[in-house]
Amino acid sequence: MFHASLPNTGLGALRQRDELKASGKPEEGGLFTPQQAPFFDGIAADCLAKGVSVSLFSAPPIGVNVDVASLTVVPRKTGGEICHIPGFNLAVDGEKLHFDISRAVVQGAVYSCVFKMRCSKGFAVESVHAPWEPDVIDPATFHVSRLSVDATVNFVLSHTERIEGLKHVYVQVACLHTDRFGQRLIRVHTLQLPTTTSLSNVFRYTEIDAVTNLLIKQATTLALGGNSSFKEKLVKSCVEMLHAYRVNCASMTSAGQLILPESLKLLPLYIGSIRKMQAFRSGSDIRVDDRFAALLRILAMPIAQTAPLFIPASTLCCRCPNGRAAPQA
Repeated sequence: MFHASLPNTGLGALRQRDELKASGKPEEGGLFTPQQAPFFDGIAADCLAKGVSVSLFSAPPIGVNVDVASLTVVPRKTGGEICHIPGFNLAVDGEKLHFDISRAVVQGAVYSCVFKMRCSKGFAVESVHAPWEPDVIDPATFHVSRLSVDATVNFVLSHTERIEGLKHVYVQVACLHTDRFGQRLIRVHTLQLPTTTSLSNVFRYTEIDAVTNLLIKQATTLALGGNSSFKEKLVKSCVEMLHAYRVNCASMTSAGQLILPESLKLLPLYIGSIRKMQAFRSGSDIRVDDRFAALLRILAMPIAQTAPLFIPASTLCCRCPNGRAAPQA
């Protein structure tokens, strides 16, 4: 699908509804709700039944709204790519559009996918966060028309019973799919994880990029659903983790002293950065299309891109003629 303007004629015609004043207000959830839902859902169902994936390339000129929330229904349900370039200028953005189209065509992908996660007794899949809206069979299983090499999905596991006495727990994912040659295959990955009874070890071996990646995707899911409390939930999650460490793991210190685990010492900085991102910032200066597209990009973000999202490019040091170290980007 290629769009440079709002499709306002014929089947699936959309009406103009980009209201800048509604940004950041409760009624913004309505602007995130797709128009012509039965029409687009019918197309998505046909594509899903036949293993067809649809990608969207949106390149509107400055000030033009194309209703990304409605146009992304089919790509999100079929596992397609979503590329939105607002204020498109051929001289500036032409190369990016060319790269995105080429990437979508040549990247490795599999089709008619049934994806399932299994885990050891005592754990269960609580929720799934993905850039698309797959046909969910159960919390641990979903069906989508296409999975590419760039696809990222987060599973949230919860404790369902005590696991004392177990040295390891196991997580296994299996993907039944059809490759480009028409062969029906299954791919399986199994991960062995050590267990511990020490909360200190949990904090010591916590990976901040993985934690932040999940937190930002949970906030994104709430924002896409029109829930305006996502910022408060981000802060609450951060406070609860750091408070648990202070109470259960840190040595006794004077009241009011800030104690942070070494592995999560940057978490408050990351949370502050998330709250100021375009995807989560409210205000009339941000168009609804741009916010929605930014939220979808975050849902597709792999863990490796988490830190670069919050931290600018590293600064290298060189020596000036006068002998002092000077920063060089």
